Amino acid sequence: MQKMLGEIGLSDSKPGAVIPRLKGAYITNLARCNPRGRSGKNRSPTEEEIENCSGFLRSELSILQPKVIATLGRRATEAFLGQRLKNIDYALPKRKGKYVVFPLHHPAFVIRGGGKGKLNEQTYKLEFLKLKRFLESMESRLEGSDQRE
Repeated sequence: MQKMLGEIGLSDSKPGAVIPRLKGAYITNLARCNPRGRSGKNRSPTEEEIENCSGFLRSELSILQPKVIATLGRRATEAFLGQRLKNIDYALPKRKGKYVVFPLHHPAFVIRGGGKGKLNEQTYKLEFLKLKRFLESMESRLEGSDQRE
């Protein structure tokens, strides 16, 4: 994912960085740990693990005060929107309080084959390109309002 973010001009991080820094958006995990199953493979965090990390997440948001939060996957999207969702319209922004939540598929979903819709690396890249265009349009609107003052 880091390489792709760099290719499309969305990353502020150096190549090979473990944690991506998006230009103009905030991206994080709900849990700070990398939970592993019995076999040693990654697994989704439990509700307890998410709750244990929620204070760190709230502190980060308070300090960074992002305008756009790019959520990766269903759990993060539902957590930020504060509701269970039957369907998620990925790559379509949603307003939640002072934030804009921009849902994206989780990279693990893509790695595992992308479900019935067969989301692959190329179509996943399109989601991030939509995010980039959205961020650029937000920036343009902000610059336009600055010039009118």
